[in-house]
Parts: sequence; C-alpha cells; structure tokens
Amino acid sequence: MSKVKARTHWVWTKLAEETFDARYTKDKQRKAGEPISDNPREVESAWLLRGYVIDAEDYIPSNGQLDLFDLLKV
Repeated sequence: MSKVKARTHWVWTKLAEETFDARYTKDKQRKAGEPISDNPREVESAWLLRGYVIDAEDYIPSNGQLDLFDLLKV
C-alpha cells in the first residue's frame, strides 16, 4: 500500500480514538490530536481515507478552542 506524507505531521482523529482496538496492535492508546507514534510524517493512505489521521496543521480540537499562536504565522 502507498504512503502519504504530511505537510507537518499526522495526528490521530476522534474517530481513531473511538474505534481503537488494542487486540490488533501494539500501539499505545490513541488520543485525538496526539502525533502518531511510528513515523509521524508518513502513514498508509488507508488511514487517511478512513479518517483515522489528519495533518496537524488542519486539526481543530473537539472543544473548538484554538490557541492564538495557531493562527499567527511568526
């Protein structure tokens, strides 16, 4: 399967957190907004298509709060 590169790095989505099943993987618990553990710059394209990961630049926390520094490009 092909790999997809992130502009910044990949983070888990809420969907990945809710559907995580530790029986089939040795990963630690997936938390929405946290970087993926193996290679944060590349993932399998299926993960992106299924909505399990999103580029950190595009991620908006579930509480809807953004940090001011997320909006400013210094």
